[in-house]
Amino acid sequence: MYHQQSDLTTGKNIHRMSEHKGNTTHKECISALRVLVRQTGRLDKTLAAQTQNEQDYLRNALRRVVSFVKFFASRALPSRVRD
Repeated sequence: MYHQQSDLTTGKNIHRMSEHKGNTTHKECISALRVLVRQTGRLDKTLAAQTQNEQDYLRNALRRVVSFVKFFASRALPSRVRD
């Protein structure tokens, strides 16, 4: 698959990036973002907590599966019953 690069990444219009960073609106937004981060600690705190909960759940599920396999393997039992 061919991915076409933008003008900024190829360096054709690199001056546009410096103009953007020098813009007063950009500076105000970055300043507001820094204040928000200082107040809340993380912007994606809820998402980070949700991701951590999901990882914990999956880790515990994997532990249960490994425990199940070890139990059956230690007793030489089949993991499924055939008719």
